[in-house]
Amino acid sequence: MALASVLYPMGLSLRRISKYLALHGVERAHTAIWYWLQKLGDKSLWSEEMPRQIVVDETWVQVRSKGCWIFTALDPRTWQVLYLEPFWERDSWSAYAFLQALKEHYGKLPKEVVVDGADW
Repeated sequence: MALASVLYPMGLSLRRISKYLALHGVERAHTAIWYWLQKLGDKSLWSEEMPRQIVVDETWVQVRSKGCWIFTALDPRTWQVLYLEPFWERDSWSAYAFLQALKEHYGKLPKEVVVDGADW
């Protein structure tokens, strides 16, 4: 649901989101994705509080003829999505902008950020 909620505003159609998810083992009809987006409405996917430790990872997603990186912050205790945001580049500046947006959203940064070895 979280990925669909990011891909749809970026211009990907419901049918294309369905095909993309199927490539990754999640088979849902485009109508199911439409219901997801309706159900989410103005509700936030994000947690209300910043945990002490978070996990940050980025994933490459193809959107039409362009690709982008989706940076995601997760709570490692619950695996709840804390925040996600797309970027056209995967570099130190994108990581910095992601952490700044995370700080703006929650009002603070976590004490510890766990990454998978990214040099940023």
